[in-house]
Amino acid sequence: GTRGKPIDTVRYHPSGKRLLIGVRDNQLFAFDLRLQLVLRHYTGLHATSAPVRAVYSPDGRYVVSGSEDGDVRSWHEESGVPLQLPPCGVGGR
Repeated sequence: GTRGKPIDTVRYHPSGKRLLIGVRDNQLFAFDLRLQLVLRHYTGLHATSAPVRAVYSPDGRYVVSGSEDGDVRSWHEESGVPLQLPPCGVGGR
């Protein structure tokens, strides 16, 4: 579980109905405020030792996050399907 792990990101969805929560154990998920449950997990994030930030796009259709490996990750918000982004070459090891 996520208990006791540092939380690096908490962002409201533009609709105000969900939260995007990033936890420093490779977890990024959408939490429904009304239903009080996790709606979906966004996979592929590398975040175990350093803070990683994530945001919703202004229209709420996408989730974008940094990653400890220096990559930028993005997903369709509703489905959680990762988007294929070109390598950014930022940070990285």
